Amino acid sequence: EVNIKEIEYLKPFETFLIDIADQLLTNKEDVLSLKILENLYTTRKFVKDISNRLIFLYVRCNNTNKLTEIAMTAYLKTADLKYLDILKKELIPESYQNTILRLKTQLKDKKSDAALWVKLFKNEEDWHGLIEYMSDMNDLEVVMQHDASLYKTERNSLIALYKSIIMSFLDEHLGDNAHIYMDKLKNHFRAHHMEGMFVPLQAMLREKYTHRPKLLTVFQ
Repeated sequence: EVNIKEIEYLKPFETFLIDIADQLLTNKEDVLSLKILENLYTTRKFVKDISNRLIFLYVRCNNTNKLTEIAMTAYLKTADLKYLDILKKELIPESYQNTILRLKTQLKDKKSDAALWVKLFKNEEDWHGLIEYMSDMNDLEVVMQHDASLYKTERNSLIALYKSIIMSFLDEHLGDNAHIYMDKLKNHFRAHHMEGMFVPLQAMLREKYTHRPKLLTVFQ
């Protein structure tokens, strides 16, 4: 029997070993192929080609525990939603939801990039979670990248989010900086056919910033 851990000297020949694993798969030698790929996976930094083959094998042998772990890692490394789609297909609903909760915990612990969070929320159609996340970030650029998908279904929450972000900015900036900021928002809303934001935001400006008359005409 081949002891895979005794062939560490073959590390530079990763492509060669992957080809061997592929040939073994073709010949339905799943066990040995799995040993080769698992050893490559544990002795390397993340390699997408290796992970994809392992995911295929774990699906084929119905090893949902290992499938879950490697697919979660693959999503964290690549932001590719296909890994979540595979989990959703292969896991029972309760296990899948538990996996999503674990994934959110890992994203939080790793202070992951916003793209990973936003993709996850959108894929799960968790619009409340997306609003809450963007509210915590308080980052206008992130909100502007994703507000169009929230405008039709979560408009009231989106309005509340924009009010909070705008007030945070205006309370710290005066003059040209404030006007440029507000013009940028107005142009963004028009470009994305979100003129329904104008009335509530204009009302907020009139209520909070009567002492800054130039702001009161932004959304007229």
